Amino acid sequence: MNLLRSINIADDRARAEVIAAYRPTRKTLQVVRAVCGLERSTATHVVAPYGTGKSLAALAGITLLAGDPAMAGQLRARIAAVDPGLAAAEPPGPTLVLLLHGACSDLAAELAERAGLEAGPLDKVLAEIFRCARQDGMARIAIVWDEFGQHLETLVREGRPEDLLAVQDLAEWAVRRAEPRVTLTTLMHQGVYHYTRRASDTAQSAWRKIEGRFDTVSLIDDGVDALEMLAEALDGRRDAPDAAAIVRARAAGFFADIADDSRLADILARTAPLTPAALQILPGLAAQVAQAERTMFRYIRGRHIRRRLALPHRLRAHRSLRLRQWRLAVADGHSEPGSGLRRSLTGSHGGGKAL
Repeated sequence: MNLLRSINIADDRARAEVIAAYRPTRKTLQVVRAVCGLERSTATHVVAPYGTGKSLAALAGITLLAGDPAMAGQLRARIAAVDPGLAAAEPPGPTLVLLLHGACSDLAAELAERAGLEAGPLDKVLAEIFRCARQDGMARIAIVWDEFGQHLETLVREGRPEDLLAVQDLAEWAVRRAEPRVTLTTLMHQGVYHYTRRASDTAQSAWRKIEGRFDTVSLIDDGVDALEMLAEALDGRRDAPDAAAIVRARAAGFFADIADDSRLADILARTAPLTPAALQILPGLAAQVAQAERTMFRYIRGRHIRRRLALPHRLRAHRSLRLRQWRLAVADGHSEPGSGLRRSLTGSHGGGKAL
């Protein structure tokens, strides 16, 4: 996945190198399926921290539906290794893609502009979008709204709870359409409550009604897929760990999702110089207190790692990996995302015996 920088879906849509950077995982393919209309609901909230690749996954879905055929074919080949069914699913026909980003002061006007139509009331704009799409032979309309949380924050900050009704109308319109089918996928960094918790009781009540129109996909990935991505990036290829090292890792409760010892040995060898304990906590820690995979890969690719990275002693007592405990251990007043994470993994504030 493209973990070194954020992307802009509209600007990067035709860039082959950006699409090529997408590495399918079971988690991110949920976003691809949502954009493609292959999930239970056609209205989906995607909630994920910074750096987890949600925008890139949405772009992958758009590419499958309406991208360059060569790029889509290469993407399908990569997806087939993780989800053969999704890779084999052909689009039902042409797709109209409408991209929204951040706070939209006038949702109807934004949609009309994206569709190349004259502005007007939302219901009229949506009706015209649907009519034109059907007339043009479109099989699907895919609406992707990146940075949707900014829109919610703006409505709450400016005291415009009534504008939530426009989102409700859009969601209801999306889930009730057929021939062409409509999907609405919103991308946010945190759950809806984070953005609306300071709104009035009336606004929160209105939002609860709107939430009922959406399914939610959470994209925090600290499981096997994250470990495989680290192994692919590091590819240390040191000698395989001895059986005793794997026994110690199992006894510590690490890597419960990897039942096969030979697979675990391969991952540990390829993620040198991370120790088992550092490897165990890194994905979850990065997801909670930094910028998830982006932080991990900036650290790994930004320097030549030669010495072994062990879990500092002060973190070994926190094997439950609870966020409140980690923050006390890694937050030291520096504003750079992931700076505390780097010090914790390298033990630069003090020695840490390898675990």
